[in-house]
Amino acid sequence: MTDYEIFGATLRSDIAFSELPTGLGAPTWHLKAVEFAPTLEDPALLGRERVQEGVEVSLFESEGTLRLVFDDTGIFDISPDGSDMSWAAPAGPARLDLVRKDVFGRVLALALHQGGRTVLHGSAVELDGAAIGFIAPKRHGKSTTVSALVGAGGRLLADDLIAVTAPPAPTVLPGHPVVHLWSDSVEQVAGEDLPFVGDSRGGKLQSEWSSGTRLCTEVTPLSALYVLAPVSAESSAEPRRERLDPTVAALSLVGHSKIGGLLGSTHQIDVLNRACALADEVPVYRLEVPRELAGLPNLVRELLAWRELDGAAGTAP
Repeated sequence: MTDYEIFGATLRSDIAFSELPTGLGAPTWHLKAVEFAPTLEDPALLGRERVQEGVEVSLFESEGTLRLVFDDTGIFDISPDGSDMSWAAPAGPARLDLVRKDVFGRVLALALHQGGRTVLHGSAVELDGAAIGFIAPKRHGKSTTVSALVGAGGRLLADDLIAVTAPPAPTVLPGHPVVHLWSDSVEQVAGEDLPFVGDSRGGKLQSEWSSGTRLCTEVTPLSALYVLAPVSAESSAEPRRERLDPTVAALSLVGHSKIGGLLGSTHQIDVLNRACALADEVPVYRLEVPRELAGLPNLVRELLAWRELDGAAGTAP
């Protein structure tokens, strides 16, 4: 087994993750490859999601243990406290690139949830020692916005999955150091140190910054969350933000949970309670942005200006 650093902790794993730095501390998580998945006592189906065309994942629970069953990559079990995970390969040959993708996605998201974290579907950037997160459904510009901010001097904290520690001092845990973009966004943000290759699932392109200065590996205080709301360029030529009241903000966070569609009612209560506590501590904004890539430089200028203005006022950006 090898130790890797991710989400501010150490993952000891039978599966190799060459893109991750080597972990140095005592392991927080263990991921073991097993020949067969153990039998669960009366497993209850919590939810099911479509991964891609022809591939689904189902989530079961038995005595606190969560089991993810993927049509293509096999079975993952997560212990009640999230610290122990196991993987049983499918009957046929397994593509390890897809296995790794599932680990970085729903598997670790559930392990983080079991460990008390809030897990959001979004991307985050570090600016001047503070974390700013962007949450939204697919194709709303989360990764594009964060990548553009990295190009403007920020550092990538997380893409696709934002893991947030509990209040009263919520922080963002540094995630998988890879960014995924649709091909039409690549030319807007790609530089010489950001080469892209084809993604193994989902049609996006993926990249790692060759410069370590573009990556944030520290646990970072969360200062603001933005709910991206693209609008037509005709209706609004300028980005606009509106702070949401805590109740609306909490509901928005629940709606953008990374794993909310899989979890059953008992876990959804946990998700809601954590969202309410987070919305009481961190400002959540609705951010209207023109639905055109040509407006990206203007969006970056506005976000940086808001950051400077709010920082001067002693409030979160």
